[in-house]
Amino acid sequence: MVISKSVKFFLLFTTFFIVLSIILGLIIRQPTFKKIPYNYSVKCDPQKLKEYVEYLSLLVPPRNHRFEKGLEETRNYIKNVFARYGDDIKIDEWSKEEIVFKNISLKIKGSNEKLIVIGAHYDVWGDFPGADDNASGVAGLLELARLFSVQKPPISVELVAYDSEEPPFMGSDLMGSFVHAKKLKESKKEVAGMVCLEMIGYYSESQPMLYTFMTILYPRKGDFIAVVGRYRDRKMARKFKQGINGALGVKALSYNGPKIIGVDLSDQRNYWNEGYNAVMITDTAFLRNPYYHSEKDLPETLNYQKMAGVVDGVFSTVLSLEK
Repeated sequence: MVISKSVKFFLLFTTFFIVLSIILGLIIRQPTFKKIPYNYSVKCDPQKLKEYVEYLSLLVPPRNHRFEKGLEETRNYIKNVFARYGDDIKIDEWSKEEIVFKNISLKIKGSNEKLIVIGAHYDVWGDFPGADDNASGVAGLLELARLFSVQKPPISVELVAYDSEEPPFMGSDLMGSFVHAKKLKESKKEVAGMVCLEMIGYYSESQPMLYTFMTILYPRKGDFIAVVGRYRDRKMARKFKQGINGALGVKALSYNGPKIIGVDLSDQRNYWNEGYNAVMITDTAFLRNPYYHSEKDLPETLNYQKMAGVVDGVFSTVLSLEK
């Protein structure tokens, strides 16, 4: 049988496209079969996560900068929970045009001063409850405080609840993470990296994607958590993916590539800008959660068992880090 030149060209082009797609897919997905076993008696409590989310989500007025009372109640709540598990609590304050901003942090000392930062923003968009965005991330932060009070980490951990992540502050120097990342750089501390907990509680039967190639690379079912970073963050992303998968509470996948589909739309962006490795751990936010930035982002829409798996995975990964 004689194959024409046009058919040969088509077959060659198709083969090249398939091979290139596989290579790019491997680079972006960073697949790994390794898991970090969860070897600790203490575990994240889904009921505590639910308690934290319900409190933060049902505040009246909400935790938005138009309502100082709601913000102050949120800050005091976070501070009081942190105080149950440690005393090295710090409040950083700054202001602009009579608007006061505050970060609340808890430092857990390891056997040396090498530091990893784990953060989540506590402010909410508009008048909405913000259960997933981002009471879920703050709840994870508060449970990590309890876990690290029982099992001390090999390196120091700073848990930071950030102010002013939501618009109109996103992308500005008023973001809580901008202020923290800048001060961290000025301190010249040795930093292992930063982990951003950004919406970790919503899981569903479908996983919409904005781009066709993402649909090819990732599952159609929204039952996973994503560990997201740039290509240079791939080792850190792979490590946390291994830890979450080893905790066996939820499946973790990763994305390491260009800043598309909102990859830089949270607090890790400010650590990237200061030269640090950082990853965002997320349920993919507006790609999956239909209640994003709405009055329906309520506590009952979240899966606290899977959230607990995420927290256990982050906890286990940090404990596996070298001194």
